[in-house]
Amino acid sequence: MGGELRTGDNMQKNSAAADTNRSIVRTYCDRCHCACGVLVHLEGGRAVKVEGDPDCPVNEGALCPKGLAVLQMVYHPDRIRQPLKRLGRRGEGRWQAISWEEAYESTAARFNEVLGKYGPSAVTWSWGDAALHCHYLTKQAWLCAMNAPNHFHSDAHYCFHPVMIANKLTYGDFITSETGPDYQNARCIFLWGGNPAMSHPVAARNIMIGRRRGAKLIVVDPRFTEMAAKADLFLQPRPATDDALALGILHVIIAEGLYDKAFVDRWCVGFEALEARVREYP
Repeated sequence: MGGELRTGDNMQKNSAAADTNRSIVRTYCDRCHCACGVLVHLEGGRAVKVEGDPDCPVNEGALCPKGLAVLQMVYHPDRIRQPLKRLGRRGEGRWQAISWEEAYESTAARFNEVLGKYGPSAVTWSWGDAALHCHYLTKQAWLCAMNAPNHFHSDAHYCFHPVMIANKLTYGDFITSETGPDYQNARCIFLWGGNPAMSHPVAARNIMIGRRRGAKLIVVDPRFTEMAAKADLFLQPRPATDDALALGILHVIIAEGLYDKAFVDRWCVGFEALEARVREYP
């Protein structure tokens, strides 16, 4: 009996020591634009587990595969952890590890060389959607410091950029994409050419919660997607014909007066031209 008690004491001491070496950090996931809350479990300063934060209002504990797989990216053996300088010709695949100081100095020297020879218009910055959380810093700090007027977005006509333009022109801010819509308390949810079940599982979860609370789900997509399978109304136009569908919907809205006339009179420009255009799409 005495031996068992001593063994138990040792187990408790070891457990207590292990507990002091463990901690949980509350933060957020930056793998896309949604900023879902996460709990990062640490052991000895190393992250060993990531899970959704149930107290975060954005995702309420849910987490998509990108967030759940973030540790594979952080600790992948092939991850580049320090600057590399190319040796030989481009494409040979020969690289030399250098210090951060050398990387900063060589980059600054090259920038100064280009600025001195060609001027600030020769410098630009390319950024993609994954850099949403930092592109304002990089663009403003780097380009403005060099008086460089150019920057270009890399996702062209697809992905987030068209949504951003449409939101800015229509509402002045990003209110219909990703973190904007209040799906859970909506009365009608209109998905046009998107399948959150694959692209944003957390949003798909919130859409299903809203649907269970009574929201109607309308899906426009050439493909019969997972979200289309849940829709109250699935509209399946041929590819590249959905503009005609949009104009037809606008035709009904305007012809039947299903819009805020006072708002249009005060805030909208070109409404008469739109009204004339949609008459061609009954």
